[in-house]
Amino acid sequence: MGIEDKNLNLIYKLCLQLNEDFNRVLGFNPDLKCSGGIKKNRYYFRCRECDKVSNRSIEFYFEVYYFQLKYAVLTREERDTLTEDECITLANERRDIEYICIHSFNVNPIRKGLGTRLMNLFFNRVRELAKMKRIYLTPADKDSERFWNKFGFVDKKTILPLADITLCNLVKIIR
Repeated sequence: MGIEDKNLNLIYKLCLQLNEDFNRVLGFNPDLKCSGGIKKNRYYFRCRECDKVSNRSIEFYFEVYYFQLKYAVLTREERDTLTEDECITLANERRDIEYICIHSFNVNPIRKGLGTRLMNLFFNRVRELAKMKRIYLTPADKDSERFWNKFGFVDKKTILPLADITLCNLVKIIR
C-alpha cells in the first residue's frame, strides 16, 4: 500500500471519527464530507447542518494539504537522472500530507462552550494522525481571534501558495 492509499485511509477515518465525535456533542449528525486527493494537492472537508429541534447548527470547512515542494522529497541524483515524468511520479509517491488550513468554523448557539468542545475533539483527532505539523487560519474578527488564541494559535502572517487564500494570520504548531 502506497503513501497515497495510507493517507486516503487516514483522511476518511478522520472524517468518520469527527462525524461521530461531533454527533455526540451536537446531538445530530453534522454530515462532514471529504473529497480531493494528491492530484489536487489537498483534501477538502465540509459540513453545514442545522438541527431544527435543538436549534443547533455547525458550519465547518477545512483543507488538509500535501507537502508543498514536490521535488524536495527526491534526492539530487534522482532529480538529475530521472525524466520529468518519472520525477513527478516518484515525488507523488513520497509526498505526504503536512498541514491544515481552517477556512470557516461557526456554531450556534455561541458562548455556551459548544465550539470549544468541538475544536478540542478536532485537535485531538488531528494529533492522532501524527502527520500534521501546523494548522493555519485567518480569524473573522477579534472575538474569533480570542477564540483561536485559547487553543494556542499565535499571530504569524503566512503565505500559503497552494491554498485558495494566500494569507493566513494565525498558526498552531501540532505536537
